[in-house]
Amino acid sequence: MALTLDFAFEGFRIIRERPKLILFWAPVLLLSQVISAGILILMAGPEFMAIMDMYNKFGFGVVTDHAAEYANLAQKVTPAFGAGFLVSMFFSAIVLCAVYRAVLGVGDDRYGYLKFGKDELRQIAISFLLLVFAFVVSIVFTIGLIIVGGILVALTQATMGAPAITFGFVSALVSVAFYLWLVIRLSLVPVQSFDEKRLNFRGSFRLTKGHFWQLLLGYVVTIIMIMLVQILCEIIFVALAVPFLGLDMGGADMRQTFDLSRLESLANPVVAGYMIMSALRAPLLSALLIGAQAAAYKSLKPARTTT
Repeated sequence: MALTLDFAFEGFRIIRERPKLILFWAPVLLLSQVISAGILILMAGPEFMAIMDMYNKFGFGVVTDHAAEYANLAQKVTPAFGAGFLVSMFFSAIVLCAVYRAVLGVGDDRYGYLKFGKDELRQIAISFLLLVFAFVVSIVFTIGLIIVGGILVALTQATMGAPAITFGFVSALVSVAFYLWLVIRLSLVPVQSFDEKRLNFRGSFRLTKGHFWQLLLGYVVTIIMIMLVQILCEIIFVALAVPFLGLDMGGADMRQTFDLSRLESLANPVVAGYMIMSALRAPLLSALLIGAQAAAYKSLKPARTTT
């Protein structure tokens, strides 16, 4: 079956046909935000705000100009981010499978396709395995570039003078192209594993063969739509928060409003309002991103696999 650009708009379709999904998915994603924020505040809230203050004062130069202080703070913040990431992965797997069920037309939609079982656990495992795979590939690929670069620099230094800069630029382009290719070719691993109810890392390469550019274009369109939705929601939030929640965009109390060093900050009307807005926005963003992937798989599956 031919792959058309329609798959990029699948998220809008499922939300338009079943708007009630937002009512089920939003609380799950809001709970994920609250728990993740609470973990960050309890584990390293003051340190996180100290890093934010350093970035506001020194910019990205803080990493080099204040390396010791930054490293000390980062050591305390990193475990908090790690714990928050695990929480997000848990809740994301629930919504991920719900989107797959909505697109593929499987399961009961009485509770917004929400469940927690083997499918969700399988997606968590796949996420970990893909992260490990990406880490290993990045190390191997980087080592390969260093070796090739060293050989080329040694061979051409006498005739080219300073080839290192040229090779650095070329290697950066090659790296971006390689990782982009890899992401596209592996993009159907989660949804295919969900559909087949088993871990399948090779099937995505077969399904995406000959469809790289269509998938790339579709994913780019999806990302653009996600960015537009995010920007629109931010504008609406600010327009409502300034008159109704007392948000002062240019005020000196902005830092105090979003102070994540204290757990009480989550009860601030502006912070709570922003988290609720994010939770209401998140189902559509999830439907767009995950729905595009699932719709692409649904279109390619008949042409590439037999079940």
